[in-house]
Amino acid sequence: MRRDPLTPEEVEAVLSHREIPVKNPVEAFKDTIIHSGYLSSIVGLWGSIDPVLTREIVSIALRAPLTKIDVDNALREISEKKNDVYRELLDVIHRTLAVGFTRELLWASRGELSEEVLVKTINPLVVKTWLIAKASIGRIGLPGKPWGVSSRIEELIVEFIEKGARGILNKVKKEYETLKNDSEYWEILERIRVRSGAAGI
Repeated sequence: MRRDPLTPEEVEAVLSHREIPVKNPVEAFKDTIIHSGYLSSIVGLWGSIDPVLTREIVSIALRAPLTKIDVDNALREISEKKNDVYRELLDVIHRTLAVGFTRELLWASRGELSEEVLVKTINPLVVKTWLIAKASIGRIGLPGKPWGVSSRIEELIVEFIEKGARGILNKVKKEYETLKNDSEYWEILERIRVRSGAAGI
């Protein structure tokens, strides 16, 4: 799996309003898609990067204006390479989405998901339904006929999980246990919840 695209040094730069470097706008765009389950599911469902190839998303990927990169030039560069970008993304996002599916299923099972249940649960219909649910926030990510788009993303996800169910499950279980036992994290979430409730949100 690729590292999270936001490094501690970049976080510090953002907080202090300092300029941060982006070496390759195309790679920055790809990293943003890969690390967003929402954007990855849209690309997978559509079988194209067209629905996420917008000025707003490219701007986010480049962390403009902190990077001082020309967003319109970057958008044109990515558009010119969009078929290659999609092929490269598909090779990665089916694996990251497979891990994401397993992770969410584990949390839904309260940490009790077994390898046997995972393999029995996984099938193209279940995965495509999950992808549609992830992509349909505000309905913006759905293609006109989401069941009719033939990207095969759901089949790739199923194949990947079936081949590596034990390793994927072990990975997400370690994450689950680490997060579940992180009292500071849960305390922060509780403070946010209380403040939101107090504000009437």
